[in-house]
Amino acid sequence: LTRGLQQEPMFTALAGPVATLLSLDADGNRTEVAVPAAVNALPLACDVAAPGGTMWCVLEGAGVGRRNGENDWRIIFQEVPALAGGDGRDLAVAADDQVYVATDRGVVFLSGNSLRTFNRAGTGGGLPGDDVRAVALGGDGRLYAATDAGIGIYNAETMEWETLGADVLPSVDVLSVAVAPDNSVWAGTSAGLLKINPDRTTETYGVGDGLPSA
Repeated sequence: LTRGLQQEPMFTALAGPVATLLSLDADGNRTEVAVPAAVNALPLACDVAAPGGTMWCVLEGAGVGRRNGENDWRIIFQEVPALAGGDGRDLAVAADDQVYVATDRGVVFLSGNSLRTFNRAGTGGGLPGDDVRAVALGGDGRLYAATDAGIGIYNAETMEWETLGADVLPSVDVLSVAVAPDNSVWAGTSAGLLKINPDRTTETYGVGDGLPSA
C-alpha cells in the first residue's frame, strides 16, 4: 500500500512477472495505473511531489522507476552505486526531478542529472545509521529518515542534519516515519510511537497509552 498519482491510496502487486498498480479514490473507485512489461519488479513504495506530478517508485531489486507519462518509465539503477547493489526500501519526492531514496547504505538524493548519497560517515553522524528504513518530507521541507539508530532530520536549505536519539525516542530502532495532514510527524519504533508536533515538541505513545503492542 502506497501513494498514487493524485496522492490517493494505491496498491502494488505482481501479476506473474508484470507489475500492477491499482489506485483507490475516495468513492472506492479503482483505477489501474499502466506499467510497461519491462518493469518486471514489485513497486515497494511510490510517491509524487504534488497531485498529478511525476510519480517515482522504488522497485524491489531493480532500483528506482520514474513515470514520465503513460507507459513511459525510466529505470534508474546501475548508474547509482547505492541502488545497484543496495536495498531500496522507501522514497520521498521533493519535486518532479528530486527524490530521496531510503536504502541500506544511507539516503540517496537524485536531483535532475546529479546525485548524492548521505550516510553516517559523510554526515558526521547527523544521519545516525546507514540502515535507512523509511523517509518522509515534512511540511517545512525537512527530510525525516528512519534508521536502526534513530532519526536523522535534514534541512536542505542549511544543508545541516539533526539527530533524534534515545533521549527522545521510545527506541532508536525506528521502523517507519510519516507526515500527517497537520504537518505533525509520526515515527514507529520497536518500542512505541513518537509524535513530533509542528511546534517541534514531542509526544510518545506505548502500550500504556492504548497501543495493542509496542
